[in-house]
Amino acid sequence: MLVVVSYCQKVVGLNIGDQVPELNFSSIINYSQNSANTIDFKDRLLILDFMNTGCTGCIAALPRIDRLKQKYNNQVSVFIATSENKQRASNFLIHNPIGKKITLPIIINDTAIEPYFPHKYISHLVWIFKGKVVAITHNDYVTEKNIKQVLKGQPINWPVKRDVLAFDYEQPLFILNSDNIPEFSNPDFIEYTGFTTNLDNISPQYKIFKDSSRKITRIAIVNFSLLQLVLKSMRLPLNYNLSQIITDKSLASQLVNSSTNITRTDWRQKNRICYERVIKGLLSDAEIEQKIKQDLENHFDLRISLKDSTLVALKLIYDSTTQTKPFLQYKNYLTATKDGAINVNAMLYHLNHILFHPLVKGAQGVVYGNYIKIKMGNRQNIDQLNNQLRPYGLKFIKEKIRTELLFIKKK
Repeated sequence: MLVVVSYCQKVVGLNIGDQVPELNFSSIINYSQNSANTIDFKDRLLILDFMNTGCTGCIAALPRIDRLKQKYNNQVSVFIATSENKQRASNFLIHNPIGKKITLPIIINDTAIEPYFPHKYISHLVWIFKGKVVAITHNDYVTEKNIKQVLKGQPINWPVKRDVLAFDYEQPLFILNSDNIPEFSNPDFIEYTGFTTNLDNISPQYKIFKDSSRKITRIAIVNFSLLQLVLKSMRLPLNYNLSQIITDKSLASQLVNSSTNITRTDWRQKNRICYERVIKGLLSDAEIEQKIKQDLENHFDLRISLKDSTLVALKLIYDSTTQTKPFLQYKNYLTATKDGAINVNAMLYHLNHILFHPLVKGAQGVVYGNYIKIKMGNRQNIDQLNNQLRPYGLKFIKEKIRTELLFIKKK
């Protein structure tokens, strides 16, 4: 009897500094060849972008990545890697307005490469240079500055994207020093307020735990920005209009990331915070919000308040008699986006989500679901916007209104 024993070698995920084995890309579209191997790129920077065609954030980054790949074409290669099939990936290249324009090759039906670079959340980018993994990042790290840094062989000290799935939000962030305090000396109850900086690679969560038997409330907020914590404490939605926030210029960069000089990942690492408070009593929602507000004001030296105020806003008006271009119609928002169109409501939303921008309001007669094609460009330049809106019979005018404003000021 002939007995054949087969051993299946387990793939071990690669980390920073690991040598990359010869990996074969067996099914590639939008490329000069049907297959490739990591050995083909030993003298180049190779970036693998693990994503799928349903990820809007992944897709939005592709034009920037593609431009940089073309600029450094002799030194850099970028491949999209997806588990999707050929038909879905091809449809993306044919029908999506971004997919139509990119030159990036796509590795399809990927099941062989991903185990070497395990991840849960996309997009997930692996940087390989001279046969070794030099970085694992989010897509916002693909910048000209970072590419130059790798190509020059300079030390890389970027945050490593790791997907932490086993974090237990029910466990407290702070515990007693058990190495110093004997168990028999532990107090019956500890009341505290604590802040930490960002916990890398942990997903944001807002949790309230109430222990009815011990009559204790624990507030646990992980990886929220200061602005998000303020909004929670004032019972306001997290997408609250930035144009309705009055704050100091010195606080702006701490509240929102509006700079092009810092990546989203770096901003979050620098500005997101964790907050935990354990307090005696079963607090109501209003009491919990008040405690959060008090702690924020004390810790960050702030004054936080909501006030009805008078201000000059921008009111959108519509005059059909001046309209020379018809509104565009689409079956749904997705098809409109693919065509590069935006509806009036979305335009107002974008303008209202710029800090220190005048508040914009719609008016009677404006059909918010109608679509238009404009280049937002400098969204602070209202004259420029009005020039593009005029053919649709739309125009922004200044008007005094009274409305709620959120004040976040230094004491």
